[in-house]
Amino acid sequence: MYYSSIQGIPEELQAAVPGILNNGAEILTTGYLYLTELKPLDTIARHLANGVTVSPDVVNTLLNNCSNTTFVTQNKDAIFQVLTSNEACSDAVRQGMQDVMGSASNKILLVGIVSAGICAAIEGYKALKFWELIKDARNLIERSPGQREEISKQLGSIKTILSRLDKAIEDMRRPEIDKDDFECAKLASEHFINEIRIGVEQFLKQIGKYLSRRLGIGYFGFLQYTYCACFS
Repeated sequence: MYYSSIQGIPEELQAAVPGILNNGAEILTTGYLYLTELKPLDTIARHLANGVTVSPDVVNTLLNNCSNTTFVTQNKDAIFQVLTSNEACSDAVRQGMQDVMGSASNKILLVGIVSAGICAAIEGYKALKFWELIKDARNLIERSPGQREEISKQLGSIKTILSRLDKAIEDMRRPEIDKDDFECAKLASEHFINEIRIGVEQFLKQIGKYLSRRLGIGYFGFLQYTYCACFS
């Protein structure tokens, strides 16, 4: 379903945020897998760190529920041995599980940011498209002749922000990224998403007042009109 929906997205939007849209399915799928395996991964990591032993049946259930985590499948026998006996856990296995937990948390966080990024990109595109359709209408903003140019300038900046958002999210996906760089890329992504939302909201308020006054439709009617105009 995600793949089909990507094919229906306008070319201008795909060109603005190619990384988000083209890699979205992979990001969301990977994040979902980590989300489903987060609890058993956390249990294994805590047991290894605290030297807890459990029954073989419990360990097998935990390991089977982490079948998509490469480190666990590659070290399955070692983890089983440690969790079912008094054998000390090697530093490599213990640290490996801690690294897995960090990676899982990052992947899940990335899912949330990508989802918000896709929504922001679509809303930004809709605002840009709708403005292109109505900006030359007679008496659009009759009391402020220069406001057309100002709105065009404000919305035009959304294109630049979309490109920066796409780059920031791509940085978050780099396999070799360290903790500090990931945090910087995350904060940048959240900032760009917020900037797009604010820009769209300001545009909707400005044009919503006009449509309410000129066409006699309310704010929610304006939103519906905008969606239909952009994607019909």
